[in-house]
Amino acid sequence: MSLFEKWRKLDFNEIFNKAAKSAFNKYKKVTIELNQAQLDKGLNRKGKKLSPYSDKYKKVRQKAGLQTSKKDLKFNGDFRRDFYSIAFDTFVEWGSKHRLADILEGQYPNIYGIPKKDMPEFIEKYLIPEIKIMIKAA
Repeated sequence: MSLFEKWRKLDFNEIFNKAAKSAFNKYKKVTIELNQAQLDKGLNRKGKKLSPYSDKYKKVRQKAGLQTSKKDLKFNGDFRRDFYSIAFDTFVEWGSKHRLADILEGQYPNIYGIPKKDMPEFIEKYLIPEIKIMIKAA
């Protein structure tokens, strides 16, 4: 079979989905670190600022010796330490196993995921190499 014929028979949707699943699962620590770094800046994954802390809660944080200038969803670190991501065939499930996760997710949409600004680098460093591996294996 010629290279051209082999190329025509490739199912690029399947290759992309397998590569994405592989990259997200293989590099889940990287994806979670990118997510947490974005929250450190007080931004959700879309780059939008999280709403400021209430005055009452600022006092609690100040008493604990924590910053109050931006909302980072980090008090003792448990919520963020419990972050997870699981890649399936066509999507990635993000979340936290923390007991307050449901409440925080409701209050702050789009807190999970690779930040929009970091996606091109993730694609270049992690996804494209996986796509190449899948094409070679096909």
